[in-house]
Amino acid sequence: MTSLRSNRGYSKMCSIELQRYSKMPIKYNIETDIVYIRFSEGKVAESNEDKPGIIIDYDGDGNIVGIEVLDASKKMIQPNGVIYEVA
Repeated sequence: MTSLRSNRGYSKMCSIELQRYSKMPIKYNIETDIVYIRFSEGKVAESNEDKPGIIIDYDGDGNIVGIEVLDASKKMIQPNGVIYEVA
């Protein structure tokens, strides 16, 4: 798999960062309309766009590091808000 990572803007996310109840940061960049959900602190070894606009980042062992959602406002009910539940 080839890396799909480019300068999409999530590395410059300064808009909204939701980390209140979890160590799993969820970031929304209102300028680029991208949501990034980070599952671990692992180093991204590869990225794969399994579905159009949904990019999954993996570490060297194949574990998911994060998920990037492009055009988030078209795919999510409220990209700038999160409801976090523990079941």
